[in-house]
Amino acid sequence: MVSQTDAIVIGAGINGMVAAAELAKAGWKVTLVDGNDRIGGFIDSGELTVPGYQHDTFSSWHTLFLGSGAYAALGPDLHRHGLKYCDSDTEVGASVAADGRVSLCFRDPVRTAEGFADPADGAAYLVALGEMEKHLPVIGAMLAGEPRSVGNLKTFTVGWRKSGRDDLEDLLRSTRR
Repeated sequence: MVSQTDAIVIGAGINGMVAAAELAKAGWKVTLVDGNDRIGGFIDSGELTVPGYQHDTFSSWHTLFLGSGAYAALGPDLHRHGLKYCDSDTEVGASVAADGRVSLCFRDPVRTAEGFADPADGAAYLVALGEMEKHLPVIGAMLAGEPRSVGNLKTFTVGWRKSGRDDLEDLLRSTRR
């Protein structure tokens, strides 16, 4: 039996899955392949602390996906197939490292900073958040665009002009640490 495929998408992480879904929705016959035995890329779950308790690992992209064009286009179909998003009413999120260390993050940045072992680290965290907040319009616009596009270059240029060379350069340098 001969199978016809219009497109082969290599990589079944979030971007590959979205690409395959968009093409299939447009009527293409799509084959999605991945080197792993499951889909999802970095998105996974597993027992990290207590036996039987499943942790989501590397799933911080969910909130970005909800605000994306991909979710706007695919959301109704995803919900029709059973997707349900549940947001926690709690004030805290946690991240568990492979060695068992836990980081807690509260919706209130000051409360998060108060949980740092070293008060100087908490103060530096608040300063970094303040710096990032000044640049959120540019950062958000660049994250929503194609990384090497002319559009992102224009966004960066506008941000450069508004913030000033030194301010934006400091932000870029701080992301390399």
